[in-house]
Amino acid sequence: MGSTRKPLPEDTIIVSDVTSISYRSFDEYPITVPRTFLYPSHSVTLGFAVPAAIGAKLACPDQHVVAFCGDGGFQMTANELATAAEHGIETISIVSNDGSLSAIRGSQAKTFDGRVIDTEMQTPRLADLARSLGARGIRVDNPDRFESVFADTLGLEGPTVIEVMMEEQRDFLISRVPWLYPDT
Repeated sequence: MGSTRKPLPEDTIIVSDVTSISYRSFDEYPITVPRTFLYPSHSVTLGFAVPAAIGAKLACPDQHVVAFCGDGGFQMTANELATAAEHGIETISIVSNDGSLSAIRGSQAKTFDGRVIDTEMQTPRLADLARSLGARGIRVDNPDRFESVFADTLGLEGPTVIEVMMEEQRDFLISRVPWLYPDT
């Protein structure tokens, strides 16, 4: 997450979906300007980030807007990118694609002696999905490349989706969910 913070102005609006990566942002992502961190606190609505980011950009057109998404939540509202593309609404959606509803998987494993059910997903190529909706779609197969890809997308017109492949890091992501493992 630090690699996304460095190149962004302090007043960048961060929109976090309900996902393992976003849970770490509560403690690890520095927010210094009020009203620049959006999260569906009370409803914990999966799929919040993409439409909320579009709305935030419309409300604050002079600020950067970055959404942190998991693959499950992203797929629930990705179709909103078509509207963003049609109207040239500049947002960046960073999608962690680990092929799983990871936080739910971790919760099941912890509660039921390692047993899990229905948390694996057949996830399409999300960068391709973004392009089919008129957005810019970039797939990062090696997470080590993410920082340079992210920096190159800042200021580009219209919506951008950066799909970061994280299947091999899924267990690590789950281990970092603070409400599952508070000592991490």
